[in-house]
Amino acid sequence: MKNMQDGRLLASLETSFLDSRLPSSVSLRPHLVLNDPPRTKVMETLECELTACTSFSFSVAFITKGGLAMLLQPLYEAQRRGVKGKILTSDYLTFTDPDALSFLLEHFPSIELRVYTEKAFHTKGYLFTREQAYTTLVVGSSNLTHEALATNQEWNLFLVSSSAGSLVQQTEEAFLKAWNHAVEVSPAWIAHYRKVYTALHASKRFEPLPLPSLPALQEQDVKEHLVLNAMQVQALNGLDTLREQGKDRALLISATGTGKTILLIKDVERLRPRRFLFVVHREQIAEEALARFKEHLGPDLSCGILSGGNKETDASYLFATVQTLSKDEVLYTFPRTWFDYIAIDEVHHAGAESYQKVLDHFQPAFLLGMTATPYRNDDRDIFQQFDYSVACEIQLNQALDAGMLCPFHYYGVTDFSIEGHEDVQYKDFARLEKVEQVRHINQMLNRYSIGSRRVRGLIFCSRNKDAEFLAQALSGLGRKALALSGKDTQEAREAAFLRLEKETGGDALEYLVTVDIFNEGVDIPSLNQVVMLRPTQSAIIFVQQLGRGLRKYPGKEFLTVIDFIGNHANNYMIPIALFGDRTYRKDTLRMLLSEGSTALSGPSTIQFDSVAKGRIFDAINRVSFNNKTLLGQEYTNLKQRLGRIPKLVDFLTMGSLSPIVILEYAGTYAQFKGKVEKQYLTTLTELHCKSLYFLGKILARGVRIQETCILAILLEHEGEVSYTQLPRLIQESYGFIPTNQSIKSALRILTNQFFQERHKEPFGSLSYVTLTKGGIRMSPSFSDLLENGEYRSELADLLEVSKYSYLNDFAERRGAHDLVLYQKYSRQEVCRLLGWEKDEANTIYGYKVDYKHRMCPIFVTYHKDSKTIDPGIDYRDRFLSPEQFVWETRNNVHLDSKEVRAIRGEMGPIEILLFVQKSNDEGRSFYYLGPLTFLRNAPSSKMNGKGKHLPVVMMRFALVHPVPQSLYSYILELVERSSQTIA
Repeated sequence: MKNMQDGRLLASLETSFLDSRLPSSVSLRPHLVLNDPPRTKVMETLECELTACTSFSFSVAFITKGGLAMLLQPLYEAQRRGVKGKILTSDYLTFTDPDALSFLLEHFPSIELRVYTEKAFHTKGYLFTREQAYTTLVVGSSNLTHEALATNQEWNLFLVSSSAGSLVQQTEEAFLKAWNHAVEVSPAWIAHYRKVYTALHASKRFEPLPLPSLPALQEQDVKEHLVLNAMQVQALNGLDTLREQGKDRALLISATGTGKTILLIKDVERLRPRRFLFVVHREQIAEEALARFKEHLGPDLSCGILSGGNKETDASYLFATVQTLSKDEVLYTFPRTWFDYIAIDEVHHAGAESYQKVLDHFQPAFLLGMTATPYRNDDRDIFQQFDYSVACEIQLNQALDAGMLCPFHYYGVTDFSIEGHEDVQYKDFARLEKVEQVRHINQMLNRYSIGSRRVRGLIFCSRNKDAEFLAQALSGLGRKALALSGKDTQEAREAAFLRLEKETGGDALEYLVTVDIFNEGVDIPSLNQVVMLRPTQSAIIFVQQLGRGLRKYPGKEFLTVIDFIGNHANNYMIPIALFGDRTYRKDTLRMLLSEGSTALSGPSTIQFDSVAKGRIFDAINRVSFNNKTLLGQEYTNLKQRLGRIPKLVDFLTMGSLSPIVILEYAGTYAQFKGKVEKQYLTTLTELHCKSLYFLGKILARGVRIQETCILAILLEHEGEVSYTQLPRLIQESYGFIPTNQSIKSALRILTNQFFQERHKEPFGSLSYVTLTKGGIRMSPSFSDLLENGEYRSELADLLEVSKYSYLNDFAERRGAHDLVLYQKYSRQEVCRLLGWEKDEANTIYGYKVDYKHRMCPIFVTYHKDSKTIDPGIDYRDRFLSPEQFVWETRNNVHLDSKEVRAIRGEMGPIEILLFVQKSNDEGRSFYYLGPLTFLRNAPSSKMNGKGKHLPVVMMRFALVHPVPQSLYSYILELVERSSQTIA
């Protein structure tokens, strides 16, 4: 095996240094490791190596808490496996954070830690020892910092070497030389270094993390300290556009912490209204807003507060709480047109009686509503209130990408278990062994509160009783915690906020423990930790609670989020909330979860322990999105956003619910609207619905565009087109010339000749085109259906969905047979794309050799259920690496069998295509992993359920395209690898 590995390594070096055309193992080739988010990050490579190594050594000039936080879970997992490590850093420029060193020292006994102090030290290298005496070296420009591992322009060289190689030995010698001259890090050394570090950094003026240098709205009268970022400029331009269109009201949808108040100040500064009213729901917010207006627009600005204790109504610019303003004796003292400009904060509450009373009374020249969460779970339509005029919509992920918010590090950890039962619900607090429960929580807080000497956290529980108990128990462990609930007065809450924000003092708090009173309207910029101790019931609430800690603050490098994940059915909402994906496609959620931090553009990370991650995958597998309540709410949200009944394609363009989920639930979009719209009337007959169902199955995913093109061309060209025109018309619309085989295949679909007779009925037996001598024309039955205007409209919508899906998911990376690497396909879609005359999905089983077209698709379910599968078909198919795959033929097949000889290429060239799904929980679709190259085979056997040995052939293939690491890890996860190999 060692000699085989040496041979692969030599081949990879020849490809890299002699001729790039030479075949070799991609994973072994030297290559650059870059930050190119969201495709790749330096941290992804380091995380993968930590997962696979047997020991490691890091030599980096600088270490920060943020850099360490990005690798925290992989380091814990490595320690759990018994992996030993060495980390060498420096005091060069006094940049390395003493809190990071202290955390490493306290939490990682498996890691030796030293610091080089003799002279300038600027190394950046990472060594990982693998099994079989191999070492990976990553050396270049990346320190262990936020920016270096995720966002900076960095060049790092990755190479794999035998441990006996001179380069690795030279690197290890250099490391050992520096290591032997370095000082062992101890609590005493850190205490001394911290004094120097603190003195130096205290002499500098620390500001919140700087915003990126983006285009700003430059005007001569803009104050230097009020320069806007690109998204705020976009919002202001959106307001201008709406006003130019004659709109007198608008919505501003912007994530918490993205500067809505600053944007409002800038808009007011430009318009200079005579009288301005800002309506908020808390006096503290009114006072803070007033102070910021005076700061930016001048201290002489006539401003006043209207609240329970203040009635400064003579001011030109009034900041009012809705509770006071809505009182009759206050509200009706103002003429209806008194204010030129009114802004409503947290306007998603506008459905409440107090807000409605205010809005019904006033008639300003312009009305602005500001919110982070316009979508409601009730029937209140905030968009209608503002005439569906949206100036700008800045979502959380967009704000993070733009650097408007503080980065976060999310840790999904397993909840506690009692007496061996890990599925205990938090609602069962009363009957748990409370001491063990709190110990577990406290342990996790210690484990993930990286370098936070001054913790300021919010802990969200399920019930007030839980919050009270936990706050008391944590206080007993030395943590300063206080429970707050809706029963506490506003004065009590304000006092608690002040205690949380205090830097020192005996009454300073570390944690406020609550249920949901801090979901919105709470501004504690110094907050650096959010802890979830309850199931995620709503993605909206999750994001609201996460957003409490995302404001920037001096000295705050990142937000820590600790989420205790139990065995809850609704865990599938966690990736929906974290990644902002609202499609409700299971495959999308699985891949986002598998990609983790790589799917995020900035330095934020998403990390799970293995049990917690497995629970989320299980929840995704188990959940059914064929749920009228869930789908109906998403439909209502989009309807409110658009101010009309959405078209199916609107769900795609607005990043909402996937049309595939809708069609799987209802069959057709018309039938879906009939289910969710109370008074929806349809003119469609059963035949219309069967036709739309058929076309939805074929077109909606956009896996191939030819069928869509043919139908669209027929509709545009009065129902007839010549064969010679088709390729040109498709090229004009989509930029490629389709093959004759793909056009013929598409025509077999549209003439309904592809489907086997016994499977036609669910789709209807309709033919859409008639073949003529020189071309094609619309069939009479299709023409009859098009006489119905509703059918024509639904068809046009489906064609738009198909086109959008194709252009966004398939067009850019389409390869042979219109297949796209790493997309998912059903057996039926594969038969269709390969151009087979008939749908043979129900007879393919594991594979099928097509002797006529010289191809063999192989379908593998990687993780089979050993409890239910027949031993006779429990094949030992497996990856040896991202580049090699071992596969077994069906039973009773020998080395000289026809199909084996064909697969070996002895009967002529053949395409072998691999399709893999992780388990049957993924449904009927398989990831396309590309073509295979035959390497070798060997006779084997397997035992059936009756104890009889059956002959099979075991084959080894090379993948032409190595499987990406995230997909490879996802497929193999929780699967026990077989030790059998082919000699």
